Amino acid sequence: MMEKIIRCLDWKDWLALGVIALLSLLYFNGLLSVPFHPDEATQIYMSKDASLYIQGPLSLSWEGNLPLTAEERYRAIDAPLSRYLIGTARGLTSTPALVSDWDWSGSWSENEAAGALPSQRQLLIARCACTVTLLAGLLFYYPAVKKTLPGLLAIFSLILLGLHPLILLHGRRAMSEAALVFGVAFFLWAALQDKRSPWLIGLALGLALNAKHTAIGLLPAGLLAVSLLPKEEASPKRIAGRITRFLLAAGLIVAILNPFYWKTPYQALQTGLQTRITLSARQRADHGQILGLEEVNLPVRAAAMLSHTFLSPPQTEEVGNYLADTLQSEQEYLENPLHSWNQVWIIGTVLLILSLVGFTFSLRGGKGLSGQRSPNTLIWILSSGGTFLAVLLPLPWQRYIIPMLPVVAYWAAAGLLPLYIKLGPDNLTR
Repeated sequence: MMEKIIRCLDWKDWLALGVIALLSLLYFNGLLSVPFHPDEATQIYMSKDASLYIQGPLSLSWEGNLPLTAEERYRAIDAPLSRYLIGTARGLTSTPALVSDWDWSGSWSENEAAGALPSQRQLLIARCACTVTLLAGLLFYYPAVKKTLPGLLAIFSLILLGLHPLILLHGRRAMSEAALVFGVAFFLWAALQDKRSPWLIGLALGLALNAKHTAIGLLPAGLLAVSLLPKEEASPKRIAGRITRFLLAAGLIVAILNPFYWKTPYQALQTGLQTRITLSARQRADHGQILGLEEVNLPVRAAAMLSHTFLSPPQTEEVGNYLADTLQSEQEYLENPLHSWNQVWIIGTVLLILSLVGFTFSLRGGKGLSGQRSPNTLIWILSSGGTFLAVLLPLPWQRYIIPMLPVVAYWAAAGLLPLYIKLGPDNLTR
């Protein structure tokens, strides 16, 4: 099997693997230089759910009692995949869990005294687990992009994604962003296969949702992927069957990985949704006060999203509770130009223009997008629109735009297609 795979690889594929190998060296070499975020402490603390799940998943189920405990609240509003990844890594390395969750009302020294500040070993193991997941996502991302772009442009897209300052920062923390990049990339790879399996695409969507709930924006692209098959005509009955299998697979993965909902599913879903809505409203109000705005409306969030994607330097924290405690590590981290290259306005502007050109080129049916006007290109379009809308809903915090970065890198590479085509028809071969 391995020999067959190796024989199928051309020089561009080997080049892409070399890029991922170099990225892995870069990622792990500076892992502990990434500024600490208190949410990492929470993820490490809650990673005990991995061992609790193995011992008996019903211990994680909600009994229906109100008010929610702090741990029940996390299980109600947060996706669990990163907790399980960190907990598994801790178990394999015999690394202890944190004894206490981070208290945002307490000072840095108070949290450290309470045992909420992870040791270097705890933080390293947790970040390693997330970074490995990020690299696995890049392994799926390249062949997904190569389905609709020439190989060299697919490599360019891979480099843009892998070196994006927001990936270098948030993707290497012990948080949910690395798992989310993996989920999005795995979904795109599954959805763009020549022989599309509804079960596999549903599995991919389910994993993405368990990384972060904003992955729900991929649902329209998934429905299209299982409905419109390349070079096949499907009856309404067959399409309905494929959609059913797709939704069933996604639903099963979400249900299996979230035992919080097992005992009282309806009440737990209702409580979780209400808790999330209340939290988001309070966060928007607090963020509005910081910005001096009465309301953080959609135009404000859209402008912030574009700025964070193309122009803003990496944002190491969202609130200023611990600025003095993290200032030195933040300054040392940002001294490396690789960690903030997108804030150079010329580079950011060029990437924005390339992204718009690539997206417009595909909408107009431009020659050169392999499978243009086929489900493959439409899946990219729907994935872009879905993630854009999903990201617009919460706060305009920088790390919330992570699910958009794979599609932004794709469209930026696609923006070079008009030039690439002019170089000669041979360049369109893979």
